[in-house]
Amino acid sequence: MVDPATRIQKALVRKPVDDIYYVMGKVNEGTFGVVYKAVRQEDKVRLEQNREANKNNQFEPNKITYLAIKKPKNSKEGEGFNKDAVREIALLRELSKHLNIVTLREVVLCPEGNAQVRGLYLVFDWADYELCEILRTHRERDPRQPPSERMVKSIMWQILNGINYMHSNWVVHRDLKPSNILIMGRGSEFGRVKIADFGMARLFQQPLRSLHIDGVVVTVWYRAPELILNAKHYSKAIDMWAIGCILGELLTNNPLFQGKEDKSHRAFQEDQLKKIIRVVGVPTVADWSGFAELSEWKTVEKWAQDRAFHQEIGLDKKDPFWSILPLRTNPHAADLLRCFFNYDPSKRITALDALRHPYFTKSQPFPLENVFLNERGQADVNLYGARQLHPINMSGQAMPANNRPTGGPGPGSGQASMGGGGQMGMQAGMKRTAQGPPPGHDGRGNKSGRPGGM
Repeated sequence: MVDPATRIQKALVRKPVDDIYYVMGKVNEGTFGVVYKAVRQEDKVRLEQNREANKNNQFEPNKITYLAIKKPKNSKEGEGFNKDAVREIALLRELSKHLNIVTLREVVLCPEGNAQVRGLYLVFDWADYELCEILRTHRERDPRQPPSERMVKSIMWQILNGINYMHSNWVVHRDLKPSNILIMGRGSEFGRVKIADFGMARLFQQPLRSLHIDGVVVTVWYRAPELILNAKHYSKAIDMWAIGCILGELLTNNPLFQGKEDKSHRAFQEDQLKKIIRVVGVPTVADWSGFAELSEWKTVEKWAQDRAFHQEIGLDKKDPFWSILPLRTNPHAADLLRCFFNYDPSKRITALDALRHPYFTKSQPFPLENVFLNERGQADVNLYGARQLHPINMSGQAMPANNRPTGGPGPGSGQASMGGGGQMGMQAGMKRTAQGPPPGHDGRGNKSGRPGGM
């Protein structure tokens, strides 16, 4: 059997990356790599014409395909390709045909240049928006006003649709959070959700070890309790807990479980678990099979018997779960949230069952393909700023002033009709590999050091 690294080598474009792409600026950087926005070199002249039009507050005259280029950190000398990058490429070659997963266009090997430039480059379609920035915009405008129910449903349905496809193909993402959920701007996919950053993704068949053993720290706010309690083995259910955290953040305008992260290499995150217990309650052996097998379960059992602990975190309230939700929260949304937050991974709702939940199938508004469309069929995209670029090139140097990113009409300007506004109902959730809208209805907390989405 040919290993992934060998297959990838055969498919590589071997060329200096600057010969193929013109970099517009750096998007973000983390422990695992850097992400840039770019166009192909043949589009550079058209890009300059568009920039000139922007200066004069005119619409861009040229249609250009914008790209995101991810440069993973190189392995140490003599270790070959970055193993996480090789794994990510191998998985995306199989998964990125799905509508709700980022599209990997090309993989480039730059064989020349300094250590910063040499290495692998993953080239994706560009997405103008990150979910974490959309949430931040709502918090800054009015902390009490989360995104509309129509937008929340549309975002959640598409996340679940993509994750259902991944899970049905035996892939667990392991790093779901708002900064890894992208939304497309201009073009035929306007308003479509894309799941990004597969650097932590794994196949189910391979042993899934505790995340801290892999030498990384996934953002603790979205981490499932079985991981916090140092489970030796875990499943795709960890993705479902993270999706529940994203739904909770969309409903309340704030991350639900903002624990203080213990930076040591211990899996057990005491403060984070307390934040979860404050809302979901104390886990017990009765409602979580396998709970007593976890190394930290005795600690939690002591908490359960400690009256002072109950008072400290507010467990004396009648139903702390409802206390976190806005008064007018759709009861179906609250029920779905409880399904995501089942302590027992074997009982936690699956992506397929979540797509069939009454929240999406029995209560209006139904989810849309374009998450920006409001009840009038107009795109509310201008409420949100596009992802910011920093004037840094691939060599880590400041870009000349005349080449720096410029403003102009927002992404998706004049494109409210693009991307489709059809409603999406339960039928797509009935097919394990559903990609698009079904027949039936017409319709950054990035604390891990990862560079976020593409």
